[in-house]
Amino acid sequence: MFSFECFAQLSAVLSLRPLLGMFSVVQFWFASFLFGGFLVPEADTPWPLRAFAYVSPIKYAVKALGNLELTGTVWKGAVTDASLRGFQCPASTVGCYGATGEQILETMSGSIFQSMQAEDEMLKDCCCLLGIALVFKLLFYIVAVTKCYDGKEVKSSALGSSTANPLPKLMGSTPVSPKQAADSEVNVV
Repeated sequence: MFSFECFAQLSAVLSLRPLLGMFSVVQFWFASFLFGGFLVPEADTPWPLRAFAYVSPIKYAVKALGNLELTGTVWKGAVTDASLRGFQCPASTVGCYGATGEQILETMSGSIFQSMQAEDEMLKDCCCLLGIALVFKLLFYIVAVTKCYDGKEVKSSALGSSTANPLPKLMGSTPVSPKQAADSEVNVV
């Protein structure tokens, strides 16, 4: 979430139009989801688009959370044995992924979620997520400071001093001094 928040801040300062900034956040979320490793495997992605797989926060988050959730668990319906897979599901007619969390991670990494691994890379994944967020945050500060100090300064209006009437003209009205306003006040009942 922090990575997407940092990208949203960067998008806010990059575009002059709010809708285009929101569109870029949705586009980044969709690209992160698409190249997260479970819809399109990273190995099947051509190189220019593979860069999205390296900066996809969803890829690292799903891998870390899946490993955190499944490691050390035991599941009913499957039993461990000495076969090549290491487990079997005698009573199951649906897909069986394993008896332990580690077996489930191995099965999922070979079929559905190819970015999953049974090895614990929690620190690496969290550091990648933090690194992605910090790069977006750094780019946000650079763009924000650049736009704030672009050399354009606010100048006073060409109509003269604004001390008598600090508010701009509204709806074609002419400026009125406070004394004129008090003199022409109409009592409305």
